[in-house]
Amino acid sequence: MHDVERIRKMLLKLMDEITAIEGIIAISRDGSIISSESISRSPSETTLMKLAKTVQELDNLSRELGKGMIKEVHLVGDEGYVIIASSPTLSLIALAGLDARAQLGLIMMNLRKILDILA
Repeated sequence: MHDVERIRKMLLKLMDEITAIEGIIAISRDGSIISSESISRSPSETTLMKLAKTVQELDNLSRELGKGMIKEVHLVGDEGYVIIASSPTLSLIALAGLDARAQLGLIMMNLRKILDILA
C-alpha cells in the first residue's frame, strides 16, 4: 500500500524545485492512479488510464525482449517531454515543455531519488 499523501507532497516539492515540470503522475505497478499533480489542468481520467496501461505495456515489451523490468523512458514530442521512471512498485511520469530540455537529466535523477526513498 502506498502512502498517497507522502507521495503527493514529494511530487509537489519536486514541481516547486524544478519549475519546468508541468505535471507529475504516480501510478502503481498494477495500474492504479496514486496521484496526479499539475500546474494547469490535470490529464483526464481516460488519459491517465491510457498512460497507466502504456507503462504496463512498455514493461511487458521490455521483459519480452529480454531486457527486464522497465526503469526509464523518455518520450520527445513536438510540444515537450514525457519522462517515466519506474521501480518494482511504482512509476512516476513527469510532463515538461520544450523549455525543459536542459533539465531532463535533473528531472530523471530526482524521479529516481523519490523512487529510492519510497522503496
